[in-house]
Amino acid sequence: MYMFKSLLTSFLALVGGTATAPAQSALNHEALEELARQGVFKAQYVIPLQLEDHPLFVLLKQQGLFDLTGDMNQLMLPVERDLAARMGVSRYAATPLPSYLEGVRTQLDKIWAASLANDTGPQSQAALTRATKETVELQSVLKAALATGHLYVAD
Repeated sequence: MYMFKSLLTSFLALVGGTATAPAQSALNHEALEELARQGVFKAQYVIPLQLEDHPLFVLLKQQGLFDLTGDMNQLMLPVERDLAARMGVSRYAATPLPSYLEGVRTQLDKIWAASLANDTGPQSQAALTRATKETVELQSVLKAALATGHLYVAD
């Protein structure tokens, strides 16, 4: 929610609008839906769906521990390059940059190797808990980096 507030505040500043804290809080979901309807923002999968066949996600999905298509794996990003540049954030990409995909895949490989591949077996509860925690942490870092312009999913 914080990242949406930050993006909404940046967007409002660019278009000459403002919102007080209480008004901004009430506006969040309505504003998000309206901007999405207008095509200004689209939901970006932070951990791309192109990686759904990674062994980590196959296992976590089987165990019901992580949902790549869930809201927690999405971040609303501006569609237009110019708006994204003015906001200082990544723009939406239906297909993420190859470097973004490979970077995320590398991190998933590290989580898999450290948490699951060398444990007492992939079904170990401790290993599954650790892998889930590390995957959620990766997701949070990616969201923050995309929302602050430190990482780009599109050129």
